[in-house]
Amino acid sequence: MTVERARAWTAGLGSSTRRGALVVAGVAAFGISVAGDTGRCSPADPSVCGPHPTFAAAIVLAFAAVVLVWWRPLEAAGCAIAFALLDLGFDDVLAANIAWTLLAVLHVWHVVVLRREDTARRRVLLDAFVALPVVPSGRDPGVAVGVRHVAVGALLAVSVAGLGFFALDLRSDAAHEGRAVDAPAKVVAVVDGEDGAAYRLRLDRPVPGVPPEPVVTTLDEYDVGDAVLARVDPTDATWTHLVAEPPDRTWWVSLAGGALLLALVVGRPLLTGRVRRGALLAHPPSSGVPVRWLDVDDSPLPVIATDRDVVVAELETVGGPRLAADGPARLEHRVRSGWLVGDVRDGGWCALVHPGGTELPAAPLVALGGLPSIDDAFLDPDLQDDVAAWSEPVAEHVAGAELPVALSPSVLDRAVGAAAALAATVAGVWVLGWDEASWWQAIGVCLSVLSAAHWGMTRLLSCVHVGRDRLRLVDAVWRHHVPMGAVADVRVAGDDLVVLLWDKRRGENAEDADDAEDVLVLGPWGGGGGARSRTGPSAAAVAAAVADLRPVVRPSAAVPVSRQLSAGAAVLALVAAVLFVRYLTVFVL
Repeated sequence: MTVERARAWTAGLGSSTRRGALVVAGVAAFGISVAGDTGRCSPADPSVCGPHPTFAAAIVLAFAAVVLVWWRPLEAAGCAIAFALLDLGFDDVLAANIAWTLLAVLHVWHVVVLRREDTARRRVLLDAFVALPVVPSGRDPGVAVGVRHVAVGALLAVSVAGLGFFALDLRSDAAHEGRAVDAPAKVVAVVDGEDGAAYRLRLDRPVPGVPPEPVVTTLDEYDVGDAVLARVDPTDATWTHLVAEPPDRTWWVSLAGGALLLALVVGRPLLTGRVRRGALLAHPPSSGVPVRWLDVDDSPLPVIATDRDVVVAELETVGGPRLAADGPARLEHRVRSGWLVGDVRDGGWCALVHPGGTELPAAPLVALGGLPSIDDAFLDPDLQDDVAAWSEPVAEHVAGAELPVALSPSVLDRAVGAAAALAATVAGVWVLGWDEASWWQAIGVCLSVLSAAHWGMTRLLSCVHVGRDRLRLVDAVWRHHVPMGAVADVRVAGDDLVVLLWDKRRGENAEDADDAEDVLVLGPWGGGGGARSRTGPSAAAVAAAVADLRPVVRPSAAVPVSRQLSAGAAVLALVAAVLFVRYLTVFVL
């Protein structure tokens, strides 16, 4: 596995464009479903707004289809298809039927594209497989009980407990319903409610044991003076609701279903791993890809290219003694050679074969598209966050690119970023106005909106310009202007250009600094498959050009590095102000 082959193997890996579009489409499907449901609660048919356990369980699939697409696209597609079928069967809102069906189709298309990309990546490695000179051997010790097992057990316990509490609430409501009487009433005032719109009612005739003006929380909106039918329990004045809106305890079902689904997602690799390890041992592969790996005490093991000290993937292995003996933490003492066998792809189950045995997988292989460098700093816990641990110096043989060069978003990137920021803000303002939203839920909505707006502004504005006299970097908040005289060193991290500045506070070169103010990351440059990649010079070529222009000796006088707020900062401040005013208006005033 050479670096050149690894770059082709990981080309386009981790691209977030499709997944981001699916998330936006999922959020839009939710919005269309809510906007299209215009039916009102009715005392003649309480099922219109009544509890629906099937819907409470199905909504978990809808959320999973939006959330899991980032990490588990296959499971997300399955959830999207299942919810679309349930929506077609139980939902009479045509707009929602169309929206969720289209989302399911998009998920299927995404999975098909991913499969094709995986097939193309496998072809890259076809001629890299060689016959194994040793016979894979070993036994499966199994994965020791760890955090994942505890998490699965806890989630299953939460699921069972949720169903138990749901049953208790149903029994309690049944007892209340057995004693309840219907009482005509009128809406006399609107009051503040924690879980939705709350109204004060005035009963047309007194009911012993019940206040003459009870307060109820509702889903629908009512006007003062509206005639409604209330259901009250003479033995419990706190149990009062509208006949049109029965108590809904099905959120316990959603909690139980969500915990169960998450337990399946977390636990599936544990079961799959046992099956795949058994297959690798029962049917030992006869060929593999030559690789090296760093023998460390803890998993995952960094899989290293055969021609350079860069990490191409990580593999978490089952427990067992490591090969390296205790000794100096030097790279040459910890690097082992062998073959990567099995389903060699990102997300595939692979094993490492070497003359001493076989390292079996505890989790699927994780390919690293950035190809980070690895050196002795990797073995020193005190230097894990140091720049030297995740970047590498410019190779001497690399020719410098012709300056100036620029990296800027495409028209599509800008459009997606602007649309995401605008859509998040509009959706947030709208959701904050929901009657059923509580103050703490509104805080979560505000944080989510600001995060989405920041992502959108980053995609809209982020750009880099490298000239012969200075570097300019613009992101969602800042606009950096770095004179070439302020550059202490320049390094490369995959397709990113890493610029280190002279550390004026310590009076030293910032090469060993891990302070974010002393390090700027510019990229990704062409060839990385990122959203803003361009066909042009590589990060290494640009870094070589900067290295030729930067001062080798620390300047005698401080070279000023300016940083001003970018246009994105004003937009984010405006979004925050709009959310703050909306929050005050709805939940405070």
